[in-house]
Amino acid sequence: MRKPLVFLLSGLLGLMVALPTVASAADPTTTLAQAAPGATKKFESKEQNLYFEYPAAWKVAPPEPRGVLKNEIMNVKVTPGTATNFLLAVYKLDAPVDMNNPEASETYFDQLNADVTEWVTKLPGGTMQDASDISVDDVDGWEFSYDYDQGGTLIHADMILLPKDDKMYEVTQWALDDEYDTQSDTFDDIFSSLRLPWTPPA
Repeated sequence: MRKPLVFLLSGLLGLMVALPTVASAADPTTTLAQAAPGATKKFESKEQNLYFEYPAAWKVAPPEPRGVLKNEIMNVKVTPGTATNFLLAVYKLDAPVDMNNPEASETYFDQLNADVTEWVTKLPGGTMQDASDISVDDVDGWEFSYDYDQGGTLIHADMILLPKDDKMYEVTQWALDDEYDTQSDTFDDIFSSLRLPWTPPA
């Protein structure tokens, strides 16, 4: 059975420790740090006030425009160098989404669903599998599951989109379809370490 994204942000935040940092040449507001050998590395964007930990053997991939939504501010992708990837992206919204207004949020979700579905169908062999409401650390958002073809191989991906204030946060993970379940524990660990701007400090 394919495991969904696991949202355990607050439980593991207390386990995080202060780590030495080095500046990233690509973004002076972004820092990378490494924990003890064989453990984890940490990606941190001080400008966006977010960070997450990922396996020490993984690397930060060169940035490429994500393009799921317009007005992209940043994205970062970590990978072991295979089809397995974990990505975080931030987009600027034209206007904040009023989640306390059911009619406005439903209208926004309908448009978002159409936009994401259109983006998925433009992928080689892209097929939307499921879309559902979700909440991450008390922020309501949406989860999308989809498949696409990469060089003749089926890829499965799960994406969540979280609107907060004037930004949208995307968290996506993907792997070869027949390997996705074996990677799910690693994905869960990365996601559980993720601190978003509204997450209380550890």
